[in-house]
Amino acid sequence: MLNPKIFRERDICGIADAQLPDEDIEVLGKALSTYLIRYSGRTICVGRDTRPSSPRLHSALLKGVISAGAHVLDVGIVPTPVLFYSAYHFSADAAIMITGGNEPLDINGFKVVCGTSLLFGHALEDINKVMQMADFEVGEGSVKEADALTPYVEELASQFHFSAAVNFAVDPDSGITRPLLEQILEPLNASAVKKSEAAFCVSISVDADRLAAVDEKGNPVPSDTLLLLFGREILTRKPNSALLCDEQFPEAIFQKLNRFGGRPIAISPSEPSLQARIKQEHAELSVLASGQIVFADRYYGFPDAIYATCRLLEIVALSEGPLSAEVARLLADHPRPAA
Repeated sequence: MLNPKIFRERDICGIADAQLPDEDIEVLGKALSTYLIRYSGRTICVGRDTRPSSPRLHSALLKGVISAGAHVLDVGIVPTPVLFYSAYHFSADAAIMITGGNEPLDINGFKVVCGTSLLFGHALEDINKVMQMADFEVGEGSVKEADALTPYVEELASQFHFSAAVNFAVDPDSGITRPLLEQILEPLNASAVKKSEAAFCVSISVDADRLAAVDEKGNPVPSDTLLLLFGREILTRKPNSALLCDEQFPEAIFQKLNRFGGRPIAISPSEPSLQARIKQEHAELSVLASGQIVFADRYYGFPDAIYATCRLLEIVALSEGPLSAEVARLLADHPRPAA
């Protein structure tokens, strides 16, 4: 039986070799499938990251999922945002991502989407209870391979058009998201170049949910400044919009958003489900100090650092100068305090 401690607030996660044996993951698959069938439906997208343990967990999980009668759309190796996207694109009832998130490589686990919301807290505890009681659905399920990467690339590319050429750099540690981002942006007048030639550089987390940026001079662009950049653009089109802001951000950031005509709402950095909170507040954007950025404006309302990079490129392409100048104008009336 799985250690109950791996059922965390936002995911199911543990040391892959020690805490996630095949036989228990198969049973977990039955419990996940049962819960999702009862609360949403039988069509479940499943994806996985590139960790060494992910193929093993994938195989064991699918055995359990299909034994409970679910129909799996296997989207293969994808960044987590692409798995979230696949649930929308294929009109699936649920989605499961095999990933250790931003944890070390020996950690792995599962993020679970029911409908369009990431499960957390009591819902994950309920899945553990289904597992302990062996209260499983039984049926004849199926597995079908599905390509989510192609429609994801096409949809993101269709949203943007950069009238001015813009060069950017991507940190090489950004993993499988780097070639995907380049594929999206190549036809859009945006080119990936060396840092010394770039308008700015981004670093995308392993789970592709967090974004860090530096300007063309090598100066970091903090998350609260990205919030102002994105928020200002949104508020020119949607005045009085709600924007979710990490409560750790300086008060000056909240005041600035108010002056832009927005409604900043402070949230905890440990908010269990940004998707749920965005829906609750009817917010257009959420930004945490960790770099996790969620757009509901023009997008689906789940964390996606690849999409956030495209939005930043759009702002730079439309500006009258480099990113450093745009940031300087933005912060002119409240300079950032010295560290």
